[in-house]
Amino acid sequence: MGHVATHGAGMPDMSGVSEKLNQSAKTFGSFLSSAFNKAGKTVSEAGSKIKKSVAENSMLTEFNKENEAFINSKKSPSEAVAPWVGYADEETLKEQILALSTVSGGQIIAYRRLPD
Repeated sequence: MGHVATHGAGMPDMSGVSEKLNQSAKTFGSFLSSAFNKAGKTVSEAGSKIKKSVAENSMLTEFNKENEAFINSKKSPSEAVAPWVGYADEETLKEQILALSTVSGGQIIAYRRLPD
């Protein structure tokens, strides 16, 4: 059987047990500290991603509003306007756009406004 060391008046020597408890507490404290640091880092990263997502979505919303306003400003219920009208160097742009619709054989597809 094992021998229990005694200290003083027949009391067992608790210094070894106390030291083991102290070391266990330090290890557990280190584990908790590491876990909280990792959790804090994860929360911080998630917050950054959310902030970025919100910023991107608000930029997309703003873009969509501006795009819709632009499209509405280009619509004219009374008359059709060629797509090159209003741009710098209209004649060159007109030639390039019309060249896109040229069918082999030199024919050009005609576009006309449909009746309301």
